[in-house]
Amino acid sequence: MTILTGQASALPDLVVSNVAYSDIEVDMITSFNSTIENTGDENSSGFYVYLLIDDSFYTSQYISGLQANAQKNITLNWIAVGGFHNFSVIADATMSIAEIDESNNYNSFSLPYIPGYDLVVENITWTPDVSNVTFETVFTFNASIRNIGERNMSVKDIYVDFSVDGNKIASGYKYTV
Repeated sequence: MTILTGQASALPDLVVSNVAYSDIEVDMITSFNSTIENTGDENSSGFYVYLLIDDSFYTSQYISGLQANAQKNITLNWIAVGGFHNFSVIADATMSIAEIDESNNYNSFSLPYIPGYDLVVENITWTPDVSNVTFETVFTFNASIRNIGERNMSVKDIYVDFSVDGNKIASGYKYTV
């Protein structure tokens, strides 16, 4: 029988727990509330907590440090868009702190489906007719845009670009859809 003696290194251990979110509605702020705990035996220095939406960085919050066996409640906000989405909260996202267990810095789950908008361009017209074009001809472009999505749009500012061969030639606002 071998008996090991000695003392393990005291380290912090950052854990993301108690993740909850507010009501979700397209174009409205959704708040993600999380508890960040240091379950280790050592205080942590400062670190970032990231909010990822669909595995892409969305926002962050800096925590200037966390005492051993302490916790901090944080809120990260997202402006919701329609569709299926996953969100993740990551403590010490830049991995700047040596910890007992790095695998518990992450909490992730799927959000319920969010009904959204789906705008389609149905018709593009222009004047004058292309048969009467010279180098200095000025064109007027019109586009019909319709929402075929599951969520109705009330008065909504829609920004439209007109491009030719990938080069933006005009833009404007449409105020009702």
